[in-house]
Amino acid sequence: MGTVAVRAYFAVALVGCNVYDATVGGVTEPREAATPEDAGNDTSRGDADDADDAKATDGAGGGSNTDIGDGAGRGGTAGSDGSSDTAGRGGSGASAGSDGAAGGGGRGGGAGSGGVADGSSDAGPGDGIAGCHTDATDAACPDGRVDVADTGVVDQCPNDPLKTEPGICGCGTPDTDSDMDNTADCVDGCPTDPKKTQAGVCGCNADDSGDPDAGLAFCIKALLAHRYSFNGAGTVASDSIGTAHGAIMGGANATMSGGSVNLTGDLGARYTNEGYVSLPSNLLDPLTSVTFEAWVTWRGAGSSGNQSWQRIFDFGNQVMSGSELIGGTYLFLTARATGSGFPRATFSSNGSGNETLINAANAFPLNVQTHVAVVADDPGNTLALYVNGAPEGSVAWSGTLAAITDANGWLGRSNYGVDPEFNGILHEFRIFRAPLNAAQVRASYMAGPDPPFF
Repeated sequence: MGTVAVRAYFAVALVGCNVYDATVGGVTEPREAATPEDAGNDTSRGDADDADDAKATDGAGGGSNTDIGDGAGRGGTAGSDGSSDTAGRGGSGASAGSDGAAGGGGRGGGAGSGGVADGSSDAGPGDGIAGCHTDATDAACPDGRVDVADTGVVDQCPNDPLKTEPGICGCGTPDTDSDMDNTADCVDGCPTDPKKTQAGVCGCNADDSGDPDAGLAFCIKALLAHRYSFNGAGTVASDSIGTAHGAIMGGANATMSGGSVNLTGDLGARYTNEGYVSLPSNLLDPLTSVTFEAWVTWRGAGSSGNQSWQRIFDFGNQVMSGSELIGGTYLFLTARATGSGFPRATFSSNGSGNETLINAANAFPLNVQTHVAVVADDPGNTLALYVNGAPEGSVAWSGTLAAITDANGWLGRSNYGVDPEFNGILHEFRIFRAPLNAAQVRASYMAGPDPPFF
């Protein structure tokens, strides 16, 4: 009995210091207590989805129970779970200690395993990808992207210093919105028009008509510089677009009524008192290209003179040649040229010796309202003539409108003093500040001289 009591006292006295193994040779051998190395102090890093890498520490090992009496000792308690950082999942706790042999203490649990990052816990910008870690230097990811040092941001545009993500326009192209319409220029069909992202019927920077029947004809209204519809009374030819109002000359030989001006034609040699419309000087000065458009009814020869060289319009100046006034510079349209007998459009910067001209393919109709248009296209270097919306001819043109001294802007009168005046009716005359194309000329002709949307 005395021996047993001593052994029990000895075991109880050391329970707070050592853990015992089974009895060896009748004496219980001490085992070293668990040290910090038994705890899991290793740290593992998982791949992270955001800027912070997930980290998990190992769980600490479980402590062991001492043996009590001769019975088997109880195993140590399980270690605690390792801590986690942001997106990472903590390490698993230490396993429970194994039961000791009879009379001995249980062995402490093993260290907890390292944490594994939980990639699904974050879906913010710059998400990480497998095998692409953030560290002290920039690093290329497996798919060619670059993980920027210490930021956790994966640069998806490594060759574009202004972007880390493709955005709307892709790498290498800025997501600029020039017209501030919330549509990037790279996908904006009208990047300088805040009211449009597609050209529509009239194109960018031009309003489309709310009238579905207006079509392309509505669009050219925005290109008008001057328009004369002869809707007034008296001798003023009003410009409904600008302020370049004209004067109706010739007294009773030029009368305005019901949206037209009636001109009686030539009365004799040179100019005497025939009717015509005089527009202000220098209308062509601000223009680089121009389109002249008119609706007229031609009656042929007047009471004096003949049909040839009667002008529908003539912009230019006069110079003396001997005793005669002739054209110095000009751009004109005649209903009939000598020789061909067809309409002709002519440009000259130096009289008849330096002309660029187009002859129509057909004679001008008599006594019927007819549409005509002349287009001087400086960038396109062409001069074109249209009759009733159809192209009659086009020639290369190397001149410029600046070469014309348009002291005279005459409808129905020529800068050549000997030419007869126009015998007919002016229904509508327009000047566009742009070279209309064939489709636009055709659309205008089809809309007529007085469309409701004009």
